[in-house]
Amino acid sequence: MKIELPQLHKVIELKTIDRPVSLLSVLVAHKIPIAHSCSGEGVCGTCWVEIEGSGIPKRTNESQKLWSKQFPQTTQNESQYFACLTLIRPEDSSKTWVVRCPSW
Repeated sequence: MKIELPQLHKVIELKTIDRPVSLLSVLVAHKIPIAHSCSGEGVCGTCWVEIEGSGIPKRTNESQKLWSKQFPQTTQNESQYFACLTLIRPEDSSKTWVVRCPSW
Protein backbone atom coordinates (compact mmCIF):
# COMPACT_ATOMS: atom_id res chain seq x y z
CA MET A 1 0.00 0.00 0.00
CA LYS A 2 1.28 3.40 -0.94
CA ILE A 3 -0.11 6.62 0.56
CA GLU A 4 0.95 9.74 -1.28
CA LEU A 5 0.77 13.07 0.56
CA PRO A 6 1.44 15.64 -2.19
CA GLN A 7 0.94 18.69 0.03
CA LEU A 8 3.73 17.47 2.31
CA HIS A 9 5.88 15.96 -0.47
CA LYS A 10 5.86 12.61 1.34
CA VAL A 11 5.02 9.02 0.52
CA ILE A 12 4.22 6.32 3.07
CA GLU A 13 4.79 2.75 1.93
CA LEU A 14 3.25 -0.03 3.98
CA LYS A 15 5.09 -3.26 3.17
CA THR A 16 2.70 -5.65 4.89
CA ILE A 17 -0.80 -5.22 6.23
CA ASP A 18 -1.72 -8.08 8.56
CA ARG A 19 -5.03 -6.68 9.80
CA PRO A 20 -7.26 -3.69 9.12
CA VAL A 21 -5.76 -0.45 10.42
CA SER A 22 -7.18 3.05 10.32
CA LEU A 23 -5.70 5.65 8.01
CA LEU A 24 -5.46 7.95 11.04
CA SER A 25 -3.27 5.50 12.96
CA VAL A 26 -0.94 5.14 9.97
CA LEU A 27 -0.62 8.91 9.58
CA VAL A 28 0.03 9.40 13.30
CA ALA A 29 2.56 6.55 13.39
CA HIS A 30 4.46 8.25 10.55
CA LYS A 31 4.36 11.60 12.39
CA ILE A 32 2.07 13.24 9.83
CA PRO A 33 0.36 16.24 11.44
CA ILE A 34 -3.40 15.69 11.39
CA ALA A 35 -6.07 16.95 13.76
CA HIS A 36 -7.77 14.24 15.79
CA SER A 37 -9.31 15.73 18.92
CA CYS A 38 -11.00 12.50 19.98
CA SER A 39 -7.90 10.32 19.42
CA GLY A 40 -9.57 8.29 16.70
CA GLU A 41 -12.83 7.49 18.47
CA GLY A 42 -14.89 8.73 15.51
CA VAL A 43 -16.83 11.42 17.31
CA CYS A 44 -15.15 14.81 16.73
CA GLY A 45 -14.98 15.15 12.94
CA THR A 46 -11.57 16.86 12.93
CA CYS A 47 -9.61 14.25 10.95
CA TRP A 48 -11.35 14.59 7.60
CA VAL A 49 -9.24 14.18 4.50
CA GLU A 50 -9.74 13.89 0.77
CA ILE A 51 -8.71 10.58 -0.77
CA GLU A 52 -8.27 9.71 -4.42
CA GLY A 53 -6.97 6.50 -5.89
CA SER A 54 -7.79 2.88 -6.46
CA GLY A 55 -9.88 0.73 -4.17
CA ILE A 56 -11.01 3.37 -1.71
CA PRO A 57 -13.54 1.76 0.63
CA LYS A 58 -17.13 2.87 0.80
CA ARG A 59 -17.96 5.15 3.69
CA THR A 60 -19.53 3.63 6.76
CA ASN A 61 -22.87 4.73 8.16
CA GLU A 62 -20.94 6.06 11.17
CA SER A 63 -18.95 8.31 8.85
CA GLN A 64 -22.04 9.69 7.16
CA LYS A 65 -23.72 10.33 10.52
CA LEU A 66 -20.63 12.09 11.88
CA TRP A 67 -20.37 14.26 8.76
CA SER A 68 -24.02 15.31 9.08
CA LYS A 69 -23.49 16.13 12.76
CA GLN A 70 -20.26 18.13 12.34
CA PHE A 71 -20.97 19.81 9.00
CA PRO A 72 -24.77 20.11 8.70
CA GLN A 73 -24.59 22.84 6.04
CA THR A 74 -22.55 20.78 3.59
CA THR A 75 -22.81 17.44 1.86
CA GLN A 76 -19.95 14.98 2.15
CA ASN A 77 -18.58 14.58 -1.36
CA GLU A 78 -17.26 11.33 -2.77
CA SER A 79 -13.62 12.07 -1.95
CA GLN A 80 -14.09 13.22 1.67
CA TYR A 81 -13.41 10.72 4.46
CA PHE A 82 -12.66 10.69 8.16
CA ALA A 83 -9.18 9.21 8.61
CA CYS A 84 -10.20 7.46 11.84
CA LEU A 85 -13.12 5.66 10.14
CA THR A 86 -11.23 4.74 6.96
CA LEU A 87 -9.66 1.31 7.19
CA ILE A 88 -6.70 0.03 5.23
CA ARG A 89 -7.19 -3.71 4.82
CA PRO A 90 -4.80 -6.52 3.87
CA GLU A 91 -6.40 -6.69 0.41
CA ASP A 92 -5.41 -3.01 -0.13
CA SER A 93 -1.69 -3.84 -0.17
CA SER A 94 -1.25 -3.21 -3.91
CA LYS A 95 -3.22 0.04 -3.99
CA THR A 96 -2.19 3.68 -4.00
CA TRP A 97 -4.15 6.44 -2.32
CA VAL A 98 -3.49 10.16 -2.68
CA VAL A 99 -4.45 11.84 0.60
CA ARG A 100 -4.94 15.58 1.11
CA CYS A 101 -5.85 17.36 4.30
CA PRO A 102 -7.17 20.94 4.49
CA SER A 103 -4.83 21.75 7.39
CA TRP A 104 -1.62 20.84 5.49
